Amino acid sequence: MKIRIKFSKYGTMKYIGHLDMMRYFQKAIRRAGIDVKYSEGFSPHQIMSFAAPLGVGMESRGEYMDIEVLSMTTAQEMKEALNRVMVEGVEILSVSILPDHAKNAMASVAAASYLLQKKEGDYPVDGLTGKLAAFLAQETIPYTKETKKGVAELNLKEGIYELEAENGPYAGKCRQQRQYQAGDGHRSIQRLCRGGDSTWCIPDHKTGNLHGPCSQ
Repeated sequence: MKIRIKFSKYGTMKYIGHLDMMRYFQKAIRRAGIDVKYSEGFSPHQIMSFAAPLGVGMESRGEYMDIEVLSMTTAQEMKEALNRVMVEGVEILSVSILPDHAKNAMASVAAASYLLQKKEGDYPVDGLTGKLAAFLAQETIPYTKETKKGVAELNLKEGIYELEAENGPYAGKCRQQRQYQAGDGHRSIQRLCRGGDSTWCIPDHKTGNLHGPCSQ
């Protein structure tokens, strides 16, 4: 039986890398008493996959992972059992039962929304809305991506669906109604980017190209 789990990550847990998060969830699933399915062979492991994991230092209000279980009661009971063993900084938001033919989490991601918060002194905010609009209106937004196989030239314009500036403080609700306050006078940039491919889901690619319009 395929299960999709949506979770948030915040606070000090944002500094935990992807591999360590995977190990954390493997232990948490055992502690929660989930009847998880293991792979076969000489080194069995829990069948688990993540959708576009975030980089270190980034908070999330919606990450996804898939697991397979041999049996379960209800999705709500699984969510509650997992939240009982979560540490501060991780919250299970939802648990869904997937049909057998469902695609994995990575292949199911259509887009990802990122919020970049500005601190005083990072870059001028005068005319930022217009500059972002002009930036996105470019015919192409070139980016050079270096990989182990060589260098690839990308057009980021194809992967950015929305780009806008927001005024005022930003507050996001996480575990136990915890509030994150950016402070008065801060400004944030909201981006909706193509999903389903690590090239578009890793926000560093977009961030680097935003330094131009934000610093002018």
